[in-house]
Amino acid sequence: MVTQRVKLSQTLRMKVYLRDNFLCQDCQMTMKKHIEKYNKLLQIHHLDGNKKNNDVENLLTLCISCHNHRDVLFDIKENPELREKHRQGLIRSWEENRETRIQKISEAVKNRWKDPLYREHHVEGARRMWRSGEYKRNRIGHNHNQFTKGGGD
Repeated sequence: MVTQRVKLSQTLRMKVYLRDNFLCQDCQMTMKKHIEKYNKLLQIHHLDGNKKNNDVENLLTLCISCHNHRDVLFDIKENPELREKHRQGLIRSWEENRETRIQKISEAVKNRWKDPLYREHHVEGARRMWRSGEYKRNRIGHNHNQFTKGGGD
């Protein structure tokens, strides 16, 4: 059920902006940056979800992005059907974009590996594990004797 919004007075809006130092209370975006990015003022969010409750303590300054995020979370929390629809959408998106994600991760790993400091750090870590025997214990498992001289069944 959607409650009808009661328009905030400019005075009330200014009280909330002043209290919150003209910053989004979630990401700390300034009013100036918000106007530059969205060409709009920061928004006022109703903490309890009741758009008729314009008590100052129920109001919070948020940027568009954080406001949308909070509204979606509130709607999902309050509505089991919407929660299930959202969950199914996430699963579908995850499955549809699996190959793209794998490709992006592979590219990121390849790019990091090109960095000599990254490569040196990981190679040295692997050497240290190998020399200590930790690699053999963790990777080969309990039956590691099969890979050593005279071992195996």
